[in-house]
Amino acid sequence: MAVTVGLVAFGVVEGLYWWRHVTVTSAWLDADFTVLGSGVNGRIQRIEVKKGDAVKAGRLLATMDSEIVELNITSLEADLEQARAQKALVESELVAFRQDIQDQIDTQETVMASLSRELETLQKRRAIAQATMERNAGLIQRNVISRQTNDNYRDRVLEITSDLREMETRISEKQRKIAELKGRTIEESIYRSRIEVIDRGIRKLDVRIRQSRRELAKMHIYAPLDAVVNEVYVNAGAYAEDGDRVFLLHDPTNLWIEAPVDDSEVRHISVGQPVDIDIEA
Repeated sequence: MAVTVGLVAFGVVEGLYWWRHVTVTSAWLDADFTVLGSGVNGRIQRIEVKKGDAVKAGRLLATMDSEIVELNITSLEADLEQARAQKALVESELVAFRQDIQDQIDTQETVMASLSRELETLQKRRAIAQATMERNAGLIQRNVISRQTNDNYRDRVLEITSDLREMETRISEKQRKIAELKGRTIEESIYRSRIEVIDRGIRKLDVRIRQSRRELAKMHIYAPLDAVVNEVYVNAGAYAEDGDRVFLLHDPTNLWIEAPVDDSEVRHISVGQPVDIDIEA
């Protein structure tokens, strides 16, 4: 009787258990997976991890052969330095050109100022000679001075007048020379055009260097998060193209179980209910 009662009790308990519990045999473990691919075309130089390794965010996972890109960056940087040196040379030539033109203008203006003072002196001397000659005309009529004396003053006036005309011609030439020198400042546009062309070349080199450095950065593959390496799709020495898969990672702190429950057993499932999980592997 005791055995019978025990068997009945066991059967009741087991029956209630199986009636109240749901068992699923086709459940699977799932996670958020991250696929890391190659961002450039190149040969894999080193693989720093293996399948199953736990890695921290920022850890180097693989490197690609970057010798050609590094040489290209070095060459571009040398071209950039040369372009900057060329720009500095043209700028110094422009400064020297401006200084030379200004020095010539200053020299011509100084000479012209001196000539203007001489012209003013000659004008005063001619005015004095003419006034003396006019005054002598009355003295000649009164026979106070000889006609020869007056003729000498007339010759003096003519000589001073000739000097005045020559001085005016020289001043006019200096003014024309100054105008020509000032007009040469338009030649500055040639220097500025050369500088502008060099600047465009410098900007292009800057862009190419930034692009090459980004390409170089992509040749080093780092872990984007704390994760576990699920798969390594390439080996050292393999050639990878842009977009090719290299690693598969998952976050071990974010895992879940997916299990299909039959409609007839859904009534036994509730939020927060404990679950037993058996993993064969």
